Amino acid sequence: MKILRELGFSPTTFSETIVVTEISNGIWNCAPMGVRLENDNLYFYIYEGARTLNALRRKKYLTINIVYDVSVFMKCVFKKRSNEELYEPSSKFPIPHIASADAYIECELLSLKEVNGKFKAICKPINVVIKRSIPRTFNRAFPAIIEALIYYTKIKPFKRLKLKRELKKLIERLMHCKYIIKHSTSNREYLEYIEKIISEALKELEEIANSASNGDD
Repeated sequence: MKILRELGFSPTTFSETIVVTEISNGIWNCAPMGVRLENDNLYFYIYEGARTLNALRRKKYLTINIVYDVSVFMKCVFKKRSNEELYEPSSKFPIPHIASADAYIECELLSLKEVNGKFKAICKPINVVIKRSIPRTFNRAFPAIIEALIYYTKIKPFKRLKLKRELKKLIERLMHCKYIIKHSTSNREYLEYIEKIISEALKELEEIANSASNGDD
């Protein structure tokens, strides 16, 4: 599909999106996913234990959403029961899309392939909807928040894989994201978001330190 390239999807670069799936009857799950183009299909990687993986094993439909709203990414990572307002249902497709998305792609899962300890989800686009046509300016704060969220979401799978050295590096990278945000915006929401991400990351890493001091493997 030519439209996928026009939206920015590439075979060489991951595009940061929000993937929506159904985890049980009428209960939706959203998760940030880096998506790449492969021929006329889209694919992303998921770790074992992720809700998105469990959902796709249950039902092979999803939406891939292009979102330029940092609060949506935050809500999808730090999930709350009050997130139903994030979604907008479709009259023809079984999975909703993100209500504030600039565009979304309705997809069918073609396959899940295990690759180096994670799963490659290959998806066939069925329908593409563009909701916003007005261009946006670029800033450094938005991608820095997204990058920080990506680092945060790596903590749990890294913990399961016992990658202690890589876990320590994540905090350094999170602090670099904080540096970028503090020097590129005075927006209170962005500043609060990066503090929350770092606080939650430190809690996760503190559990690892306590576990190690107690002699756990």
